[in-house]
Amino acid sequence: MEKQVGVSVVIPTHNESQQIIQTIEAISLYLEQQNYDFEIIVSDNASTDGTSNRVKEYGKDHQGVRLITSPLPGKGPAVRLGVLESTKDYILCCDADLATPIKELERLMLWLREQNYDIAIASREGLGALRKGEPYIRHLMGRIFNLCVRIITLLPFNDTQCGFKLFKKEVAYSIFSRLLVYKDFKEDKKAYLGAWDVEVLLIAQSKGYKIKEIPVIWSFVPTTRLAHVRDSIKMLRDIVQVKLNFIRGKY
Repeated sequence: MEKQVGVSVVIPTHNESQQIIQTIEAISLYLEQQNYDFEIIVSDNASTDGTSNRVKEYGKDHQGVRLITSPLPGKGPAVRLGVLESTKDYILCCDADLATPIKELERLMLWLREQNYDIAIASREGLGALRKGEPYIRHLMGRIFNLCVRIITLLPFNDTQCGFKLFKKEVAYSIFSRLLVYKDFKEDKKAYLGAWDVEVLLIAQSKGYKIKEIPVIWSFVPTTRLAHVRDSIKMLRDIVQVKLNFIRGKY
């Protein structure tokens, strides 16, 4: 049977050894069932728990799985490197915890393939979205953060931070090659977040790319790696820098 469209799945990792193989297998199984021609690129960011070794060993027996190691701190550079190393027609960036299940890919892919959108982003807000198990205070902080993002950038999206975004390859290359906020790679080594999502969407909008925000099912996955207040403050600082870059015509 002829393969369907090609998909590169980019997974940024930082100390994900406990779940990364399970995540890779879940993604692989689904994409095989859907008859995709796919590759999975794990872009590791300074893991100290053996994540890289686990992926490297797994990849020896699974041709479609690749490990790349970002020499730079932070999630933003890891995602950028993974995207620019991708080879398939469509590029999905997704988090290692699969808080957004891989089956949601079909809802995003529909808009790119049949409605000719350039980018589809998963959203935890809007009609049809479902958040499972998220503490109220965390949801509240997220809504305040999104309000700040919308005020600073004027982006229209209800959720810029959901870790599940699909791009046409040429669109992704065009956008990710322009990223500036971490060009000097000053992102805190301990911060697993970053403003890259917002920078990507602002560049995309400024270039006239069609972006569709799609409500999805999302499950809260607890983590001890993040200090949410500290990281949110740093992200807002970086988002201000992104906006300044935009105003100065740097994109």
